Amino acid sequence: MTLPVERTTGDPGLRLPGVVTATSLQLPEGLSFTEWEAVGRTLDRLRESVHWWRGDWLRYGERTYGERYSRVLDPGAGTYQTLANDAWVAGKIGLSLRRENVPWSHHKEIAPLQPDEQAAFLDQTEHHGWSVRELRERIRQHKRLPPPAPRAPGVKIPEDQWQGILDRVDAGETQASLAAEYGVSEARISGIVQTQRAAVRRAAARLKAQQDPTKSHRQAHAERLAAYEEAARAREQEAEEGEGEGAGVPAPLYDAVCPADALSYLRDLPDGIAHLCVTSPPYWAKRQYTGDPLELGREPDPDDYVRKLVEIVDEIGRVLAPGAYLFLNLGDTYASQPGRYRGDEDRRRGISELAIRANGTALDGRVLDVPEKSLVGIPWRVALGLTLRHGWRCANVVCWVKEGAARENVHDRLRQQWEPILVLTKAQHAYLNHEPLRDVGTGDVWDMRVGRRGEAAGHYAPFPEELVGRAIAAACPPGGVVLDPFAGSGTTLQVARRMGRRFLGCDLSPGEVAG
Repeated sequence: MTLPVERTTGDPGLRLPGVVTATSLQLPEGLSFTEWEAVGRTLDRLRESVHWWRGDWLRYGERTYGERYSRVLDPGAGTYQTLANDAWVAGKIGLSLRRENVPWSHHKEIAPLQPDEQAAFLDQTEHHGWSVRELRERIRQHKRLPPPAPRAPGVKIPEDQWQGILDRVDAGETQASLAAEYGVSEARISGIVQTQRAAVRRAAARLKAQQDPTKSHRQAHAERLAAYEEAARAREQEAEEGEGEGAGVPAPLYDAVCPADALSYLRDLPDGIAHLCVTSPPYWAKRQYTGDPLELGREPDPDDYVRKLVEIVDEIGRVLAPGAYLFLNLGDTYASQPGRYRGDEDRRRGISELAIRANGTALDGRVLDVPEKSLVGIPWRVALGLTLRHGWRCANVVCWVKEGAARENVHDRLRQQWEPILVLTKAQHAYLNHEPLRDVGTGDVWDMRVGRRGEAAGHYAPFPEELVGRAIAAACPPGGVVLDPFAGSGTTLQVARRMGRRFLGCDLSPGEVAG
């Protein structure tokens, strides 16, 4: 189909000479160089405008067709995340506030702000020509300023009242009047409304899926993704305002590796604050990183290690938001008798002497329940403990094929070339978006090189950044919080920061984190 652009737009500045089709731009002969340059500038404007057009189109669909509009947000359509972002920004920024001379990326940064704040930052951006980084820093500085009016501290609104607040807002009451009535800020009321609206949509999606047998699983999953991301944005806004679920986390804990043991650190975090956990705890009976008796992996036998790790994972489950995933990289250990280890000296010095025991050689009378030179089965013991007795669901076991790993010096068995990553959740329907994985594949075999960055920072077992990035892209919503209670040299922190997510994490022996 051929579309003459000048017939389809009301803005003369967006007209193109010639004929536009789905696969071509046919420019007329005889264009001057100045006219040809102008075509390039118009194409740049069109690229920016498409975000607004799609966002307004989706908002119209939601307003006019109700839940049916969400069918276009099917992850299989190839543009799911872009469409969701476009709709959210278009809904946050009114038509009168949008600036032609300010890029879409800048509008996206100011979308969570109040309209008067949006206008002020857009004016300054237009005047000073700020980059996205400069604008983001200015917004952060602005949010650190004291609020213009004092707010009542510590006011909590019980969750059983949230639906009533949503009903009153839908009936026409202003959020300002409700904020005054409850003694909280408008931001808190706004966060409650968004969170409760997302909960209503999730419930409606579940009910519709049950009532409509013709509805595909893909459509139902798309609706759940959209609702989960909306709830994540609401929690992020509340945390930035110092209220709601994120208010219990001091600002210095974000985006830093805290020196602490995992269990104590997790117990100090509030419920449901993180949207994904990617972590790799110290393996049992392998290298010692510190002399701290709290260090995981120094337990006298594998059962002690499994019990302690399961306790930590249960705390992770409390800190994770409903529907979140845990990616748990956990290697195994071969049973060996004390004094029989024949590896390199540096590695032998790091081995826990109490942990390497088998066949009745333990000083305290304990024995391993597997013979010498057998895999102890640590990952599977942990997985069974979590799934059989603690309510976790093991959705996948990812096979991480470790490219570039050191060759084992063995002769009577096969060399180990992979490690398991347990993909765990407590939700029946958890957040997982296949779209970011289309280029690398959505299967459970991940071929990637062993991490190297942490070695220079004094940490011997760094994650590969690609592994962390793949987990975040698929299982953490935009603006969400990534948790790693065994953060080491901070690889998870670095990847989360680059991908626009916040980070919470600790380590008994944190390595140097790159800036």
